[in-house]
Amino acid sequence: MVLNMTNRVKYWRLAGGFVIIIAMMMVLGIFSFQKTLSLSNLTTRLHEHPFAVSNAVRDVNLDIISMHRYLKDVALSRNSDDLEAAIVKIREEEIDVYEDLDFIISRFLGNKSRIIEARKAFSHWGNIRAEVISLARAGKYDEAARITKGKGAKHVILMMGQMDGLINFANNKAAEFLKNSKDQNAEFQQMIALLLIGAFVMSGLIAIFIISSVRNADAKRNWAEM
Repeated sequence: MVLNMTNRVKYWRLAGGFVIIIAMMMVLGIFSFQKTLSLSNLTTRLHEHPFAVSNAVRDVNLDIISMHRYLKDVALSRNSDDLEAAIVKIREEEIDVYEDLDFIISRFLGNKSRIIEARKAFSHWGNIRAEVISLARAGKYDEAARITKGKGAKHVILMMGQMDGLINFANNKAAEFLKNSKDQNAEFQQMIALLLIGAFVMSGLIAIFIISSVRNADAKRNWAEM
């Protein structure tokens, strides 16, 4: 009787041990899936990151268009007050453009050579604007207008093309990055799921084997005692 009680204690201890192991594995599984979910959320935020860059590029586009419009006002102005007011507006928006370009350079996830070239193009446009302003202040409005409508307008078109290229590049990179991350995340989840299922199955088989062995040993011992 004492022997049977001892075996029962062993049996329940073994069973309890396997229950604890399975519970720990379940906790591990839940923790792993939580981590993958966190990774997925992080990936989404990283995907949104290039769109912040794209928005900044669009802001630069709007500022360039506005500056070009004010530059036309410079060429069309016929009094110093209007002239200087337009120049002030151009310089204010120039500051905004440089701030946005610096933001884009610091945040862009990829080759930054395109952004550097766009910044150089904007800087070169400053020489054209300075020429127009100088001519307007000298009263040479027709010459200022010709430059604004000629090489000034062509340079604006060049810059807009560069900015559109940056937007497309950022969007394509963001989509590519998100797809790769999602694929890797799905593979990782599948691997974790397979490992957990395999571990549960193996634990169950081991538990069944050990419990059966204990029961068989008890049966043989009881039979021998009879």
